[in-house]
Amino acid sequence: MKGYKYYMDKITVDPELHERIMRRVSEKPAPIRRRHIVLRYAVIAACMAALLFLIWLIPGFLGYPHITGDPNRFENGLPDSTQNGGQGGHPALMPQAPSNEAQHDEMIPLDKARNDPEFGAFLPAAVPVGFSFEVARRDLNQNGGSLFAVWHRGLDTISWLVRAPSEFDLLHVVSADDRYKYDVSLYPEPWADSVPDEIYYYFQSPVFLAEEFSLDVIHARTLWVDSSIWADPFLGDTSGWQTSQFGVLFGDVLVEVSMSGVPPEQIWAMMPPAW
Repeated sequence: MKGYKYYMDKITVDPELHERIMRRVSEKPAPIRRRHIVLRYAVIAACMAALLFLIWLIPGFLGYPHITGDPNRFENGLPDSTQNGGQGGHPALMPQAPSNEAQHDEMIPLDKARNDPEFGAFLPAAVPVGFSFEVARRDLNQNGGSLFAVWHRGLDTISWLVRAPSEFDLLHVVSADDRYKYDVSLYPEPWADSVPDEIYYYFQSPVFLAEEFSLDVIHARTLWVDSSIWADPFLGDTSGWQTSQFGVLFGDVLVEVSMSGVPPEQIWAMMPPAW
């Protein structure tokens, strides 16, 4: 340390250099900070201008018109789509052509559902003790629509859908003799891993002809699920019957059901007779 001090003490500066150094030290520093602040706000203003330009530009890329001019010009309604040489405006500003398919969807009480002239006779006349009616919905369209009803009893559910069959449904009609296509007891869960790909769609939602449908078929779609070993601390033991979805084709009407908490014999009692 002493050597370093001795070395620095020996360094001398000529008078002209000393005067230049002292004059530089005594000068007022330039307003660097102010210049930085001005530059920062200039950058922010440029970014905001670019953002506003993008907001203005994006509708053009998406096909929407830039709305300019008098903001009250539509107070008497949207412009006629036949204006401007019949070209009209953007579809969002043009009257939409009515659909050829009449649509109607409404929630209805159970008695009205059972009296529906098209599908009401295919609802169960009675459900097991303890089940309460939840909701019924009637959909109408050019394909006949559907009638849907649900009953609940605690965690147990009965779902009942009556509708006209689709081409997809008719392609998946299963013979009652082909149990490997629908018997849930033949495959361990998860079924997505155990059911062969070539029959998976049959297995997922099989459709049976009414004349082939039987109590034995319902047994093949129903399992007793024992959940006592992993009982929920709040819900308790939720063991019970689980019936995977299936459909029964009554002529030109398809009845699709799925439920929980109902033994096969009671499901059989709810099914409409073969017509």
